[in-house]
Amino acid sequence: MFTAQQYNGFKRRNARYLEWAKQFVKPNGWTVIPKTAKPPVKVTNHERSACEVYEWHHNPPKEYFCYVELDKRQVTTWMSDSLGRIIDHGHEWQSNFGDTRQSITIKATNGLYYQGVYYKSAGQYARIRRIARPS
Repeated sequence: MFTAQQYNGFKRRNARYLEWAKQFVKPNGWTVIPKTAKPPVKVTNHERSACEVYEWHHNPPKEYFCYVELDKRQVTTWMSDSLGRIIDHGHEWQSNFGDTRQSITIKATNGLYYQGVYYKSAGQYARIRRIARPS
């Protein structure tokens, strides 16, 4: 996890990178950066993940999008940095869209509890919300 100094340094570099990347935004909203482009600073996905974990601990969100590693009973960032462990999960059900979903309860590494839906057949992701301590 980042220190406060590393976090602030990354946020400044990332702001420079995002400002530079605006020139590559297409009409559909996608940013497509050519292989030949030379960014002004280097920003890695591991740094983005470390930033995500820092914010998870220092400014805990009310709602979040995370990834599920059910075999390890944990939720993570996209780069597999742990955000918490799954302490309970409900029965699977099929939504009106035909996908399989499952409710999960998480004890987060930031000390809080979250509950949400794991979109099991659509991918390894979940949408979660902060809750009071489960009974």
